[in-house]
Amino acid sequence: MKNENLRIEYILVRSNRKTVALKIDKELQVVVLAPLKLPQKYIDDFVTKHIDWIEKHLASARTREAIPRLQPTEIEQLYKSASEYIPDRVKFFSDQMGVCPRSIKITEAHTIWGSCIFKFGICFSYRIMLL
Repeated sequence: MKNENLRIEYILVRSNRKTVALKIDKELQVVVLAPLKLPQKYIDDFVTKHIDWIEKHLASARTREAIPRLQPTEIEQLYKSASEYIPDRVKFFSDQMGVCPRSIKITEAHTIWGSCIFKFGICFSYRIMLL
């Protein structure tokens, strides 16, 4: 859907919801989720008001798409590097902070590169080695 007053095209998905939301899908299309009976003018105004957000997130999504896919051997090497490097860094910072995690796990998480888990464990994605 394109409105002449808008600088951006979007897909409108109406459903039995109470709020309006924006998202960028895997094909880098802007999707507006809106209540069934919400007037089109309100939706257009909402999109116009959030053009900065849309442009920022489209640029971010395009950057992620430009990152080449890793080969299995590259993944294996990153995993090995993470398993060797991260425990030493955790120990260094644990000593400085006076804390001691009970476990350190290297995972294959795609979007969460590091997190704390129940009972004082720490998880890191091997992808953190790309930083």
